Amino acid sequence: DAKLAELGIRDNTLIIFQSDNGGGSGLATGGNVYPYRGGKGSDWDGGHRVPAFVSGGFVPRGNRNPIYRHPTIVSDWFATMCKLAQLDNCT
Repeated sequence: DAKLAELGIRDNTLIIFQSDNGGGSGLATGGNVYPYRGGKGSDWDGGHRVPAFVSGGFVPRGNRNPIYRHPTIVSDWFATMCKLAQLDNCT
């Protein structure tokens, strides 16, 4: 954040981070999904709940710090990115 401000690009930057499907649950994978059960490839919460966040000065003040508790996939970002880029025809 400080580096973006130093470069003068913070207000025009949008950072989206979304992990993939849960941590590995086998001995050789090193994953840890505590406090959830399961892991990558399972139907338990540990296979679906992952960290995700949106940051940057481009995020409108009224939209900062919400908690969204519904399932999403990375393709859900497509329409949002098109709108933010002011593109009318994103197919």
